[in-house]
This record gives sequence, structure tokens and C-alpha cells, in this order.
Amino acid sequence: MIYTNLLLLIGSALAYANYDGQEIWSCKQSSQEVADKLHSYDVFSHADGITTLRVMDDKEKAEVRKIANCEVVVKDLNEYMTKYHNLNATSSSRSLSVEPMPETEYFKDYRSYEQIKAQYKYWSTKYSSYVKFIDSIGKTHEGRDIFALEITSPSSNANKKNIMYTGGQHAREWISPATVAYVTYNMLKDAEFDNQVQSHLKNFVYRIVPIVNPDGYEYSRGSDRLWRKNRRNNGSGAYGVDLNRNWDYKWSKVGSSTNPRSETYHGPSAASEPEVKAVAAYMSQVSQAYGAIDWHSYSQVAGWSWGWTSRPSSNNAILKKMGDSVVAAINKHGYTFTSAPSSTLGVASGAADDYMAVKLQAVSMTLELCPRSGGGGFELPPAQIIPCASAAYSGHKAFAEFLTTNPNIPPIKDMD
Repeated sequence: MIYTNLLLLIGSALAYANYDGQEIWSCKQSSQEVADKLHSYDVFSHADGITTLRVMDDKEKAEVRKIANCEVVVKDLNEYMTKYHNLNATSSSRSLSVEPMPETEYFKDYRSYEQIKAQYKYWSTKYSSYVKFIDSIGKTHEGRDIFALEITSPSSNANKKNIMYTGGQHAREWISPATVAYVTYNMLKDAEFDNQVQSHLKNFVYRIVPIVNPDGYEYSRGSDRLWRKNRRNNGSGAYGVDLNRNWDYKWSKVGSSTNPRSETYHGPSAASEPEVKAVAAYMSQVSQAYGAIDWHSYSQVAGWSWGWTSRPSSNNAILKKMGDSVVAAINKHGYTFTSAPSSTLGVASGAADDYMAVKLQAVSMTLELCPRSGGGGFELPPAQIIPCASAAYSGHKAFAEFLTTNPNIPPIKDMD
């Protein structure tokens, strides 16, 4: 089953990326220590006590063998990438058009950065009484704009709290920006008649950065379907920093790499990357930050702080209730999401969720989207965008409702 699902995972990967010598392994998480050590490698998913990861070369293979009991599930990644690269390919995803689309068409496929931006601009015009579109909060390494939008009701409540959403930090996780778009659109569409949505928009301002890593996202569409990082030129033919190891909280402490070729390379310094700098600067201007979700894939896990240590946080009990409420709403759609501290997936520092919990004093979580394991992996079939995103929309509403009914959650206490 794992083997079959991984064929789907790699099915539409682009044939001209070079994966010579790389393999995909399934490793047993026999302890928290094992999970922590595996988390420094290129992890695809964590589910049911199994970590699925990519090993890049003989050195990594030898290292991972010393850590865990693993099974090789794809022996020649390059061969299978080439064989199955057209499995889920669609013509619309390669369309050169950047015109906005009817939503019935838009959510049929994964869209380019330019198409995504055009669609958000269209929504900001269509629902102008609720939306402020910000064309750029900063530039990427390759000069693309990182755009944002702010959504709230036109009421004059001066004491509105803020909820932050970030999507697309990891380039290959296409379902993340697709889901953030679906959540955004449905929130706007429902604002006129859904009493719960109306209440949330009266109490909160949603500040959304739909795609934090547009350079990496476009590279994953055009050159390497499994690309994870941004596109920093590290020299000597090495590219990219893992943006979700680059945030300025506990940077470089655990679960990341000093090797510029590693998929978890944390960068030359904390917040060294223009993408992280831009989003952090935008967030720092916000008063009364109260909630935050960083949207990822995959594993179907709602994770909360801490991620950098397996020790419980001062807010562990209330965060568990929050995660459980989000998961309960999602699972009504037939999914099997779980709720747990982010560290149970393997400790990692320099991540956005812990940064937002401490530096913004927000009730933050990482939501790892569909699938749970295999089943399309990073390229969840386009036909599953709406089912997954619809469930996530219910989770989004449950998150806002939890913050509404728990308006005085104290800031998390920092730890050494």
C-alpha cells in the first residue's frame, strides 16, 4: 500500500529533475528521540508511528540506518519520476492566462503564482467592503512580490483582534495555498448570510499571506516537483533555505541543518531570508495579534507549541482543547486528523508557529493538511482540492469560534 501510494505521490513530478541515487524510505518512530533525529532529513509525512522520508545519497542512507528501522519503498526515485510524471498532469495547470476565473473553475486545479495573485485581486474587488489587498509586503530573492490581504467586516469596532494565516512556506506543498484560497473565498462568500462568519468578521481581522515562498513554488511547478526551500543561491551549486527553520525564535537550536544542500538548511542567520523578513515585519505592525495558523501538508495533524522541544508549554491544556476542536470540525467531513504538540512530529526550531506564539503572543498552530500518508502525497490529485479544503474551512471556523469563546488566553511563557 505504501509503495502504491508513493507512486501517486511522485506521479506528476517533472521528468527533467534529477533524482539519481535518491530513495524513499518508511521508518518506524520507535521513540520521540527517533522522531526528533529523523526530522532533520527530508521528511514527507508522519502518520501512525511511521516517518516517510527521502534519502539523498549514500551518506544519508548510512546515517538514517543508524537511527531507525526503515524499509525502502522506492528504490530508484528518478526512474519512477520519469515513468509516472504525467499521471496527474492537467492542461489548465500550465495555462499562461493570469485572468481571474469563476470559482467553479479555479478550484479544479493547482494554479500558478500569477494566477493565484490575480484571483485574490479579483476577490478584493468583488468583496471590496470586506477586503483590503496589499500588492506587496516585500520581495523574494527572485524579485516576486509577497502579497497579502486583510479581511474584516466594515464595522467600526476598534478593539478587533487579529488572526494571521500563512500559506506556502514549503514550495512542494501545493494544497497549502490552494486551501488558503478556498478558505478565503468561502469566508467572503459566506459573510453576507452566515451568522457565525459575520460574528467572526465583527470580532477579528484576518491578515493572510497566501504564499510566503513564491520563488520555490514556481520552481516546484517548472523544474523540480519535490522542491521544498526558497531559491537563495548558497554558492557552489547549492540553492535554498528551509523558510520554516529560518524564523527568529530558537533558530538553529534543533531539527535543522548547517549544510546548504540539506532540505532543512536553516540559512546563514536567523531571519536571513527576505520572505521571512517581509512576513515578520508585516506581522510586527499588528497590534492585538490573537490567533495564527501556518498551513502545510501533509500528515493530517493539527499541531501546537511547542515544536522546538517536547516539553509541554505553559498553555498546553488550552492549546490541546483548541487543536481538538479544530480536528473535530474537520473530521466531520470523513477525514482522520489528529491533534498533538508539533514536537510529536519531531522537534524543530526556527519554525513559524513557535515564533508567532512567542513574538506575537498569538494562539498559534500548524495545520498539516491532506493526505494522512501516501494517497497523492505532496501532489494531492486536483479532484481532492475541494474535499480537503472544504474540511479545512470547517476547521478554520472552529478555530475562530474557539478564540471567540476563549477571549483571554494568556500569552505562552517562553522557555530556555
